[in-house]
Amino acid sequence: MPPVELRGPHKDDIAFIMDSWLGALRYAYQSLPDDLFFPAYRQLVKRVLAASQVRVLTEGGRILGYVVSNDAEGTLQWLYLRKQDEELAKLMLAHLPPKPNYTFRTKHYRHLLGQHQEPAL
Repeated sequence: MPPVELRGPHKDDIAFIMDSWLGALRYAYQSLPDDLFFPAYRQLVKRVLAASQVRVLTEGGRILGYVVSNDAEGTLQWLYLRKQDEELAKLMLAHLPPKPNYTFRTKHYRHLLGQHQEPAL
């Protein structure tokens, strides 16, 4: 089995990142009609990606997940894994710069960094 690699995004990764992120958000906002949801949230995700650092976790060239953060602000914007795997999530989070007061935009995985309080929104 090939080793996992955490790397910066390649141009070909962006479509996967957009599709998976929008898919997860779409599930959360089912009450919005598609003609309102997709234009608004596609622009939101694009803005976040443009202002953030993206690290892509791969194995043998296949994307396993990615993490989106604003390292200067100490903000975790999004963490995605194809399959829930706490060890892979820890691996991805371990590559974030250490910040004593990390702010999480999503509540998932904050416990992996030892932060059990509710996230600041």
